[in-house]
Amino acid sequence: MLMQEALNDIADTGEARYRRYHVQVDRFPRFQYAEQSVGEWSAVLAGLLIPADLLGMFAAYRARSYAIDS
Repeated sequence: MLMQEALNDIADTGEARYRRYHVQVDRFPRFQYAEQSVGEWSAVLAGLLIPADLLGMFAAYRARSYAIDS
């Protein structure tokens, strides 16, 4: 076991590094989920749908000007 510990220390993958890692992780702020309100997600939805509708209307308008020959 001593040889394995020595190799871990040489590779810097030993217990001391693991403890330093945990100290850093414990200081890191925790993620907390905050649900969006109806106003927030409706604004996002409108921001996606309005440009898509405008692009679709423009494409339909331009498509009418092309003649289809059979």
